Order: sequence, then C-alpha cells, then structure tokens
Amino acid sequence: MNEKTIGRNILIRKAMQIARKLQSDYGEEIMQLYRSGNTHQDIVSHLSVESFYSIKTSTANTAVQLALRGYKAYFNLSSCSGLLSESELEEIAKKHIKSGWKTSKANKLGIFGWTSEKLKKHWENIGNKAYKDGVGIHGMTNEEKILAGKKGGLATAKKRKEFLWIKKGYTEETRDVTEIERAYQLTSLSGYVHQGGTYDGKADILKILQTINLEYHKGKAIRTKRALERALEKERRKRKNQKILAQNSKV
Repeated sequence: MNEKTIGRNILIRKAMQIARKLQSDYGEEIMQLYRSGNTHQDIVSHLSVESFYSIKTSTANTAVQLALRGYKAYFNLSSCSGLLSESELEEIAKKHIKSGWKTSKANKLGIFGWTSEKLKKHWENIGNKAYKDGVGIHGMTNEEKILAGKKGGLATAKKRKEFLWIKKGYTEETRDVTEIERAYQLTSLSGYVHQGGTYDGKADILKILQTINLEYHKGKAIRTKRALERALEKERRKRKNQKILAQNSKV
C-alpha cells in the first residue's frame, strides 16, 4: 500500500470517527438543516465543523455525509446507523438538485446564462466530437445499438418496478398463451363482463386482473389495474391495425 492510499485511509477513518461525534453533538440540528435544503458544505460552515474538530474541509464534508447516511464496519470501527433513512435521503437529494437548478436558472448561472446560439454550438461540438471519435452510440454496430436499447428498457422497467409481460402461464389452459393474449381473451368471456348497471357489457378489469395475477404470477399482485388497461388498449389497437392491413391486402 503506497503512502497516498495510506493517507487517504487515515482521513476516511478520521471522518468516520467525527461522524459519530457529530451525531452525538449535533444530531437533531444536522437533520433539520439538511431537511431545510442545506448542503453538506452549508452544514459544515454553519456548525464550524473544521475549527471545532480541527479537521480539513474535505474531511468535514465527508463526516457530515457519513453522519447522515451512516457506514458499515471498517478500519476497525463498528458500523454506525445514519441520522436519516435511505428513502428520506433520496427524496431530499432530489429536492436539493431541483432547488439548485431553479437557483441557477433564476440567476442565469452556468449554461442558463448562455445565449441560444452558444448553447446550440456547445451541443453540436459535443455531438460532432463523439461522432468523429466513434465513442458511445456512434461506435456501436446496429446489433449493439438494438441490444443497448433493450438493456436500457429493462433497466428503466426495473427502476420503476415494472415487470415484463410473460409469454407462458402456469396453468394448463395458459401454458401456450401469452399474458396479454390471455387478458384480451378474458375481455370477451361472459364471466368477465359486467352484467347490468353503469358498466353493462364492458370488461370487468378488476376480475381480469385477479385472474391474470393468479395464472401468470402465482397469485402475487404484480399487475396493476392501470398497467392492464394500458396493455389491453395497446393490444386492441394492434389487432385493429392487423385487421385493416389484412383487408387492404385483399383489395
């Protein structure tokens, strides 16, 4: 281990120790300040962390961050729970970013102070350089671009907690029927159509939803009413277009 790495580890360990002291000395105040929109640096300045604990600014910033987030056992130090939960930290971070953009826009800082011509030229230069150097998407074959698009779609779906539609069901009846096809089939079965009342003759989406989750997701509430309605509408349009194309091909 070289001297640079050793020195960095010493600073990290120091920040971990200070983080625990900050929780004990200023826990409530740090939470209030961060929830109010203050950054790590703002909190460091407000509490005079550098001078009070005799540490560098970078170490002080890291200590505040660790006090808020917590850390796992490391460098012979026991683990430490954060002042705020991971979900709350995520929400506050989003608000901080949004607030920062608003401030920059209001004060015409950074790119917000550029003219439309300068901004256009900036992005053109970046795009031209990427194309010239063959980096990113410009360095991919058509097959690689398709694969990258699919991976991106899967990552987005996972992030949004969405699930791909299944091609086979778990029951004998749905083994060779896709999930969307089965849902569409159910819309025309009498047992899944409203009888009388305001929705007379219309598909009973909630009943179809229950069956789909049972037959394709082993009873887990994977599909939602909104997702099912969107999928059915898309399937209806697809079938309608196929029918029109078939009719036109006969003419």
